Amino acid sequence: MMKIRRILCLILCLAMTAAPAAVFGAEKEMPEIRVLLQRWGLTDRLDVRTQETYLVRGGNGTELLLPQKAEAVFLLRAGKIILFYQGLSVSLGNRAELLHRGDGKESGFRTGAKSELYTGDLALTIQDGALRGMLRIGLEDYVRGVIELSLPADVVRRIGMPNTDSVAIRARAATGGTLLAARLALEGGIACNTAGGSHHACAESGAGFCVFNDVAVAARRLLAEGRIGQALVVDLDVHQGDGTARIFENDPSVFTFSMHAEKNFPHRKAVSDLDVELADATGDAEYLAKLADVLPALLSSVRPDIVFFNAGVDPHADDKLGRLSLTDAGLERREAYVLGACLDREIPVVGVIGGGYDADIDRLAARHAILHRTAKSLYA
Repeated sequence: MMKIRRILCLILCLAMTAAPAAVFGAEKEMPEIRVLLQRWGLTDRLDVRTQETYLVRGGNGTELLLPQKAEAVFLLRAGKIILFYQGLSVSLGNRAELLHRGDGKESGFRTGAKSELYTGDLALTIQDGALRGMLRIGLEDYVRGVIELSLPADVVRRIGMPNTDSVAIRARAATGGTLLAARLALEGGIACNTAGGSHHACAESGAGFCVFNDVAVAARRLLAEGRIGQALVVDLDVHQGDGTARIFENDPSVFTFSMHAEKNFPHRKAVSDLDVELADATGDAEYLAKLADVLPALLSSVRPDIVFFNAGVDPHADDKLGRLSLTDAGLERREAYVLGACLDREIPVVGVIGGGYDADIDRLAARHAILHRTAKSLYA
């Protein structure tokens, strides 16, 4: 059994590779940023640790305070400076100043060019009219439409949520959280996002309250980096993971397994690598028995380097959009079974919350938290 170092619940993430760090405060006069980059043989990134308090002031008017012992990252992208700090990403424009709050001395660094939008590892760059993205599964027009709030009306209807800043930010944050959770799971065995599981989103469009398919983004990113060679998606939301199935239908490096209500949304099902359809009103005993019939064999045959577990709580008997009859105890047993099966085999596992629909928000939140509480209890 691998040593589990941490179980983290994440909603907004920052995940980057290591680089030498400039310690601000050790010298009051700061070199121009390109000098700092050249000093360590870098091209576009500067990691910062502050020993004193600094005010960061961007050329676009943005200001942010870096307190003592803060850790931040400055990136140069298309001539713009982006600051990452405590899960936030802030565009500073083409010039940024570091104002030392102790003695008033300041240092500026300058570059040139266009504009950027960043959220953690989900980097969406608008440069000279072309959208570059780390969102490796998204088509350019769709991703641009989400970010620029210009989606066609029919796509907005398909998603079921308005094309607004708040929806776009939430979708990007949830995707970043799943990617960071996946990285942490590879390091420590298990990590859980407090969002994610947007399994109806395809490459070309969102659907069913899903904007970006966070699990697909995370899997594709880790595959592209060579961190994994095989992933398994265990989707136990009450609705089929049709978007995930379509994204990976011709990709043997990601095996998609969906166990869902037969007569529920979507009406036109996709074809996962393995689909298990359940009759209406299926309860705890039958549900868990079916899962036990399938999961151990999958883990043995697929031999994944990581498992993405969509722990949707909409199979619950009281869910507004579910057609199954699980109880809170049944969900807890399900979570414990999936997480335990992975960890007993030393397979890193990532938990995302998936769907859940209840007018009582506190009751719904408690239902979703079963995933995180169960994970914690397994290794307390």
